[in-house]
Amino acid sequence: MESEKSKTAPSAQQNQVARRRRIIALCIALLLVAVTTVIVLAAKGVFDRNPPVLPPVDLLTQAPTDPPDTTLNPFTGLHTLDPAAYGKRPASFMVNNAPAARPQWGLCAPDIITETLVEGGITRMLFMFADVNTVPKIGPIRSARHDFVEIAEGFDSFLFHWGGSPQAYSAIKARNVNSLDGMVYAGKYFFRDAERRKRVALEHTAYTNGEAIAGGIADQKWRTELDTAKKEPFTFVEESASARVPAGGTANTLQFRYSGSYQYAFAYDAATGLYAQSLNQKPFVQEGGEQRKVTNIVLIYTNVQAIPNDKKNRVNIDMKGGAGLYITAGGWEAIRWVKGEPNDPLQLLDSAGEPLKLNRGKGYIGMVPLTEKSHTAVG
Repeated sequence: MESEKSKTAPSAQQNQVARRRRIIALCIALLLVAVTTVIVLAAKGVFDRNPPVLPPVDLLTQAPTDPPDTTLNPFTGLHTLDPAAYGKRPASFMVNNAPAARPQWGLCAPDIITETLVEGGITRMLFMFADVNTVPKIGPIRSARHDFVEIAEGFDSFLFHWGGSPQAYSAIKARNVNSLDGMVYAGKYFFRDAERRKRVALEHTAYTNGEAIAGGIADQKWRTELDTAKKEPFTFVEESASARVPAGGTANTLQFRYSGSYQYAFAYDAATGLYAQSLNQKPFVQEGGEQRKVTNIVLIYTNVQAIPNDKKNRVNIDMKGGAGLYITAGGWEAIRWVKGEPNDPLQLLDSAGEPLKLNRGKGYIGMVPLTEKSHTAVG
């Protein structure tokens, strides 16, 4: 029996060899797992001494999903505004419109021209720019009137002029209006044109430009951020929409007047969508011969009265509100307008009392005496 056991049981030497084989197999398996892990991690870059450095994400410069429109000119509705001018205060300039002052410098440049009577049946204009840096040589710059001070205030605009009526100076001082006066800053922000001086009186020779005025604004350290409530003074049709043709009737031509000496006409060109302006049956042109053309014409009728005891027969324009006309795209419609207090914005309303939807483009606003309303003709 003992000899049979010795034949079938493994020897100690055999057991030792078997254990060694198992240990070796286990070590090989563990080594394979380790090698595989290293390869995977290396592929993922875990062991890279110098892994690639990704550029940091600057959240301030990343375009948002729906970027704000910072190039929309609030006076015209066109994408012409330098982003640096977005949300900045506009600039308004008192410009002479006496016969000796014509042709004016820069007549075609303003985003909007507002015009009304000042005295003796003559008018002056307010050249309005959303961006002072777009102002070319403009003028002749002339003295301010209190009604134009109010118009500028309503748009939170800087005002630039050369002299002023007693009423204008009182308004500027009382309401701390940010204005520069050529009577004070001649030769610094305002200048005289020597060539024009050869043929007209001195008061018809003053001019300025955007570079000079921007310097003046900086020197005065005025607030440049636009009043939030006045960032969108007008309502425009959707950009994707075609020009809106008012339903009041056809308006291929327009005639109106401020007095017998200031009779205007506008002629519509359907190919361009613009109205060419004429004064006293002659094209209304700037220095160099270019005619003023606009997309939008707004006539607002108002009561105009002589200022009592004023030796120069200056007038006062009623700024409360009233009726008017909107002419654009070959059509016209009746509108309403409201202003009120000097600092209140000018509001243009349709016949239903809703904000008037303007077509996109440059404009003209005429504050016409009620006594001259019967001379308006549209056809």
